[in-house]
Amino acid sequence: MDAVMKVMRSGNSEVVALPAAWRRKHGVTAGDYLIASELPNGSIVLKPKRDGSTEIKERLAALRKDNARCTALVDMSIEEEKEAAHERE
Repeated sequence: MDAVMKVMRSGNSEVVALPAAWRRKHGVTAGDYLIASELPNGSIVLKPKRDGSTEIKERLAALRKDNARCTALVDMSIEEEKEAAHERE
């Protein structure tokens, strides 16, 4: 995704607004932290800073989405899921 962004003044600072599509895609909201890395060519790369709990929530959501495709897993109890996991090992 390429976007042209304008540098604006806010108080004594210059700021750049992040594109809404990028913020939605990466779950970035006001108050979140980003990691800014400068590349050798002078480009800046922004990445959402994730704490452990956020990363776990994202992984769990991805697992639930994948498991939703398998209807046999959707209706299993926790005990049945544990038993099925042991059978796969």
